[in-house]
Amino acid sequence: MTLPQPVERLWDELERARAELLREAEGLSQRQADWKPSERDWSVGEIVDHLTLAEVNTGKLTTKLLKELPGNAAVFPSELTEFAPNLLDDFKPDFTLMLDIDVEAGLKRAGARGNAESRFENFDRDFHERLRQAFLDIARRNPDRCAIIDAAADEDMVASAIWAAVARRFGL
Repeated sequence: MTLPQPVERLWDELERARAELLREAEGLSQRQADWKPSERDWSVGEIVDHLTLAEVNTGKLTTKLLKELPGNAAVFPSELTEFAPNLLDDFKPDFTLMLDIDVEAGLKRAGARGNAESRFENFDRDFHERLRQAFLDIARRNPDRCAIIDAAADEDMVASAIWAAVARRFGL
């Protein structure tokens, strides 16, 4: 199967990140791997275990989804909704909050974090716009279980909008 360029780049980055993580952790003793800065924090061993489980389950899920595409298609789905019937069967979340922001504003905000994490932000603008529109389409088609929150506002306004949407949905 040929994956779209952004997905291929993400896959390659995940491979590099895994190799780097394993190189960093392989020299640790059991005592070092189990050490926690506080009771609230995770140890290096717990983090590696969590990441391993997440990777295995993500791999299984991806394989299942790709095998179960309509007609067992050997192309990547053009819409997120093509995955849903294969993944979720009849399950739907009770409530989903979609924090929506213009792509340019969102990328600018992400860049201002000064975080070294940027592989997702490095995808081209069209990718981000298609993804945004796909999520907006899902939310608009399911207004009974989705709320679109304007994430362009300041943090306090977004928090207020979230609480208002939750209160409306659950009658609080």
